[in-house]
Amino acid sequence: MSAFFYFSKPERKGILLLCLFLMAGLLLPKVYARFYPNDELISWESLGVDTLPLASIPVPTIDSFFQFNPNLCRVEDFELLGLSTRLAVRIENYRKKGGQFYKKTDLLKIYGMDSLWFNQVIDWIEIPKKSQWGKTKSRPYNQAKTPYRPKEKIKIYVNQADIETWQKLPGIGQYRAEKIVKFRDGLGGFTKLDQVRLTYGLPDSVFQSILPCLVLASPVKKIQLNLVGIDDLAQHPLISWKEARMIVNYRTQHGTYKQPKDLKRILGVDTNRLEQMLPYFDFSIENNVLVEAIENQ
Repeated sequence: MSAFFYFSKPERKGILLLCLFLMAGLLLPKVYARFYPNDELISWESLGVDTLPLASIPVPTIDSFFQFNPNLCRVEDFELLGLSTRLAVRIENYRKKGGQFYKKTDLLKIYGMDSLWFNQVIDWIEIPKKSQWGKTKSRPYNQAKTPYRPKEKIKIYVNQADIETWQKLPGIGQYRAEKIVKFRDGLGGFTKLDQVRLTYGLPDSVFQSILPCLVLASPVKKIQLNLVGIDDLAQHPLISWKEARMIVNYRTQHGTYKQPKDLKRILGVDTNRLEQMLPYFDFSIENNVLVEAIENQ
């Protein structure tokens, strides 16, 4: 332990000399004032300077602040308020990308924001409500609501109505109206109102709501059964290509169709589906005569 606090002779001389210099520094002002009492020390006041400037750019005081909206303030305005150009440009870039300040403290979200500056100007920040600068507008509380007016109940002739007419019904928009018209035209017309429910994408609840408005009046477009080919017959929504081939092949083998019961002799055609097809088949005698004349040539 004694070895740790032991100083050599040169070290002791150095410590003594250092102590003498420190004492001289402490006593020098008192000695100088005693021998030269009329001399004045040079001060910043004597040079006409109030205080020593800390930076080349003057710092604004509260008297230089003004009310501002950070959503509209320009870079120059921020600089006048004492904000650095770097942060002012950062705020402007934030707004150009769609950013908005909805409340005062949103300014602190800007990267590197000077919290000291923010606390100085917080009382000068004015951010109006969103309805005043174009975001959303709310209806005044005392403004009366527009009364609900249900669609008038109308009558729709299902085999004649166009897309625009169908859209007058509740629950029927352009998409559903187009589907109904396309399905109807493919059938050649509806033979009964219940066929409307078979439209692809039409909910049963919607069909039930519009059913009282539907009217079945005009006749359907019928297929000339003794003249039609397989491909054309298969285009009908109720007839598959296999069924169309069997119907045409049977006609080729056994002659023209004269009445609905002739179709029932075809093996492989479902009876229930056949009942759905019959209203769209034309068995008129004129067609039979024409076919027989062609076959006899």
